[in-house]
Amino acid sequence: EPWREAALERGYLSAIAVPLTYRETTYGVLCVYAPRPEAFDADERAVLSDLGETVAYAIGAAEQRRALMSDTVIELEFGTRDRSIGFVDLSAAASCEVVVDGVTPTGEALVAFLTIRGPESETVLDVVAADSET
Repeated sequence: EPWREAALERGYLSAIAVPLTYRETTYGVLCVYAPRPEAFDADERAVLSDLGETVAYAIGAAEQRRALMSDTVIELEFGTRDRSIGFVDLSAAASCEVVVDGVTPTGEALVAFLTIRGPESETVLDVVAADSET
């Protein structure tokens, strides 16, 4: 009600609220006012909806870029025995410890940086070569 009163005091007779949502995140709402009644037809609503999606996408991209460039590090440690995961299978097959030092997205794939402790490097290379042949 306070927003309505403030808008009417300023001579606005129409308003539209466009959510700024990208994927599962809502960043806010874009509110547009007009001095005439029924000011926003279907075409204008569609354009404003597209604008809301574009703005939300840009905010999401900026947040992602900021996260990738930040000095903040989150360390996550967990264990698994699921041999369908390549790192786990390598660890079991070569009798070594595999530590994932980092993962970087590259298009549709991921590049992992690993530290392998335990066996000779030839053992690890033999296991990887045998796996790539199957």
